[in-house]
Amino acid sequence: MGAAVRARWVLLVVACWLVLAGGAASAWAQAAPAPGQPQVIAGEAATRQGDYTTARRLFEEAAALGNASAKFNLGMMYERGQGVAPDPRRAARLMVDAAEAGDPILQFQVALVAEEKGERRMAMYFFSQAAAQGHAGAQSRLGDFHFMGEEVPQDPAEGLRLWRLAADGGDAGAQVKLGKAYQQGAGVPRDVAAAARYFRLAAEQGSALAQLELGVAYGAGLGVPADEQESARWLGLAARQGDPMAQLGLAILYRDGRGVPRNHAEAARLFRLASDKGLAMAQWSLAAMYVTGQGVPANPAEAVRLNRLAADQGLPQAQVALGGALQLGRGIAKNEREAVRWYRLAADQGYGPAQAALAAMYFNGTGVPRDQAEALRLNRLAAAQHSSRAMAGLGLAYVRGDGVAPDPVEACRWWSLAGRFAPTPELRTSSSQAGERICASLSPAQRARATQLMEAFIAQPPRASEARNELGRAVDGVYDLERGLQAAGRGDTATATVLFRRAAENGNAMAQLNLGLLLASGGPANAAEAAKYFALAADQGNGQAQARLARLHTTGHGVPLDPRKAFRLATLAAAQREPEGYAVLGLLNFNGQGTPRNMSEAWYWLSLTERDHPDAGQREWAKLSRMRAANSMAQAQIDRQRQRVEATATASAN
Repeated sequence: MGAAVRARWVLLVVACWLVLAGGAASAWAQAAPAPGQPQVIAGEAATRQGDYTTARRLFEEAAALGNASAKFNLGMMYERGQGVAPDPRRAARLMVDAAEAGDPILQFQVALVAEEKGERRMAMYFFSQAAAQGHAGAQSRLGDFHFMGEEVPQDPAEGLRLWRLAADGGDAGAQVKLGKAYQQGAGVPRDVAAAARYFRLAAEQGSALAQLELGVAYGAGLGVPADEQESARWLGLAARQGDPMAQLGLAILYRDGRGVPRNHAEAARLFRLASDKGLAMAQWSLAAMYVTGQGVPANPAEAVRLNRLAADQGLPQAQVALGGALQLGRGIAKNEREAVRWYRLAADQGYGPAQAALAAMYFNGTGVPRDQAEALRLNRLAAAQHSSRAMAGLGLAYVRGDGVAPDPVEACRWWSLAGRFAPTPELRTSSSQAGERICASLSPAQRARATQLMEAFIAQPPRASEARNELGRAVDGVYDLERGLQAAGRGDTATATVLFRRAAENGNAMAQLNLGLLLASGGPANAAEAAKYFALAADQGNGQAQARLARLHTTGHGVPLDPRKAFRLATLAAAQREPEGYAVLGLLNFNGQGTPRNMSEAWYWLSLTERDHPDAGQREWAKLSRMRAANSMAQAQIDRQRQRVEATATASAN
């Protein structure tokens, strides 16, 4: 993913450079050509045709005449080993000579190459040289250095100043970055109208990210009048460029007939495009279409497959859908205990429908021991999010006295609310009728009290809501995660930490995981904060985070020493084939911590660790521990566990 993200970022910068380069070239054409320019043009044509021998000869002739472009092109040949043996030192010397000739376009190109190679000080030097001459792409990138504190003391004001210069020069990347700054209130007062203006400037230049942001803004009425047709238009432009978030947003509009004619087949096509790129929300949405048969033939098994993909990424909607399939045996073998596990994962994220579903399981004793108090607690949490199912559950509890004293006033209130918030006409009718029957038995004073309680509840918002909608927050999280991965890839942990933290606050599980990893690498002083972010990602079902948190609970670093919790988390991680989860289970079974000592189980998990763990030290530890475990086992036990390991390998291959 990091390489793809980096490519996307660099292409944005290079695209803006090409616009400027085109203008520079036309001005140059009116002046006398630089010495050796005909050879440069011919050499570039030969390079495109793969004739590197001819290209090298022509570039060397032009370079001998002092042509800076020829030096740069020759340097790139030595950098890439095109027609010559790779020679990074000679490549660097030629490209630096080219940049020092003073052409801002060449300075910018050399800076990009230096940054790609990790030569960040050289990159900043030539970005600065080009920016001083008004090169918009260089100003944009130099703004990043100052805004994020890369290679220089952090100075958001200077970063914003450089971005504005670049944006005024037509740099689409800078326009997007300014839009994000105003949208998020980063370094400037939050101003969604200014954000929308900058997004429009970049969107009109063809930036897919800006088109996506502008489409989201029109959909939510952020800085522009709400207009679903305009939202669909801009999302469509970004979707045609392959942006998965835009494909998702446009698919939702086609599914619901908002801004475009309703078209379930087109919605399914767009959901599939985004789903194939790993977008969890798209996988869940496409799964729902396979359940109902809208736009695609009904296929419960395919719905289960897609929901599992999304659930494994921590999407609570998909976790609830997968739990429902398991509870009913729809598209998969019925398994109520497994259904409870998925409901709980989603409920632990605070997702109301999951809390209501889990409450019903506790109320009926389905997949878990019957527990009316727990059902009541979960229904209260879900009802606060306007879950009509939870409201009906509370109404029933107050009628029957399940986990609470019978109270007809409360029963009237909750059944009436269930009728008001039910998602379908049928449920609204049935819940309202139940409420009317209960309310009819009340005295006038009791009925007035029930109405007063109901109106007080309605006056409260379902949750602390942000102006930005769910799609918009997801876009923010992905954007910051991508830039954080770029920063981490080039060793800039300070910038990566800032970006991961921002994405983590938008609920991005991968950002929470990566922030935890960065914090954990800082030593024991950061262990508690690392554990916090591992826990957030683990609660979303992220297997790596579950494994990391399990390891911390075996040592007591940053969290209480809790082998039983470590065992539970490691089991969840191992179910997702996380090698660190295998290692923790091997350790706990070997030592009898959190679970009865079981050398046979330890041998199995240690074998998987030895086979799959990416860390050589862990593989060696697992090998030695497995051999020690074997000393306590009969040969039949070893043979049986070896068959399990082989079966696991076969399942992984499939």
